[in-house]
Amino acid sequence: MSINRVREALAKQGIDAVVASFGENIYYCSGLKTIPSVANRGLFNQSRISEAVFVVVPQSGEATLICSAGVAGVAEEQSHIKDIRFSGTGIYREYPAGGRPSIYASKAADVLVGVLKEKGLSEGRVGIEFSSISYSLGTRLTKEFPKVQFVDAKPVFTEARMIKTPWEIANIRNSVKAAEIALSAAIDVIGEGTKESDILQAYKRSLINQGLDWGTTSVGAGANSAETYNLGGSYAVKKGDVVRFDLGAITNGYFSDISRTVVLGRPSDTARRVYDAIYEAEQTMLSMVKPGALTGDIYEAGVSIVRKHGFLDYVRGNMGHGIGLVVHEEPDLVKGGQIVLEPGMVLAVEAPFYITGEFGMNVENNVIVTEKGYELLDTSLPTQLMVL
Repeated sequence: MSINRVREALAKQGIDAVVASFGENIYYCSGLKTIPSVANRGLFNQSRISEAVFVVVPQSGEATLICSAGVAGVAEEQSHIKDIRFSGTGIYREYPAGGRPSIYASKAADVLVGVLKEKGLSEGRVGIEFSSISYSLGTRLTKEFPKVQFVDAKPVFTEARMIKTPWEIANIRNSVKAAEIALSAAIDVIGEGTKESDILQAYKRSLINQGLDWGTTSVGAGANSAETYNLGGSYAVKKGDVVRFDLGAITNGYFSDISRTVVLGRPSDTARRVYDAIYEAEQTMLSMVKPGALTGDIYEAGVSIVRKHGFLDYVRGNMGHGIGLVVHEEPDLVKGGQIVLEPGMVLAVEAPFYITGEFGMNVENNVIVTEKGYELLDTSLPTQLMVL
């Protein structure tokens, strides 16, 4: 269970309890789908906007889920947490067969205060996701608990979520395979006159047919391929255009993130030279993925290879990142990165290159760090430059 990794991180960091309030971390701790990657984003909005959902996880003892009575049935069905406390709701609902949920307090914040007191957390160190709670709630907590040292909960969830459970890996694996199928469908529609939007729709249709949602959806052709987050518009592909894909799928909240580059017709000498550089960088970085490797060393190796090909000014904020409940999470492959790779980490390793006004290229692979090295997840599509 993911919640056990949270408890391990609490013990390691000397924190008595943590309060999850970001949607991804509520889901991570409880199973309640407060994530944006589901068709009904109502629970996500409750957690992100109205401070209506929390999970309190003590270092030892029972965890507690706090949510509106309006979603009592969903919470009891989805969550593995048995102690669920309900706040009031503006939703009218009759209960002909009984089973009306018991209201602990009218507001979720009131429930949170009560639960913290019940659990004996009136002193000690408690982790809070400061960037996802309001100023008024933060002020109230410090007044209600003057002996508590409230600390940033981000390091707890960062540490816990970096190493995936087998269930998490299975979901990411499925997201990668689905994205490959959808990307293949998108490549199949490329021809002279094909609009970026048609290519993107082919990708999305495939994922819908697979019963999944999409994550990153950047599709650009021609000069638009150099736009990092191009949304896929009315531009029509021409002979010689580079088409760059940066795409992912989502399974049970878990993302994939893969990139491929296609050229319609003969690539220019510059395009070929750029792709040769990033392809070699990608292969070099992948060869370094194994337990004990430093994220900063992998970054440096990738950048150095691109520079070796004559692109001396090449620099990146990262040469890859972790994937999981969000498309970019730790461990980041960054300059000076000191995170040591461990089995169970899942990475998106990439080497993007953009020339404004001309083209952009990328190759990005998703890998699991294994006991002896890595497992490549996206194996169906070639990583070499695809020429149509």
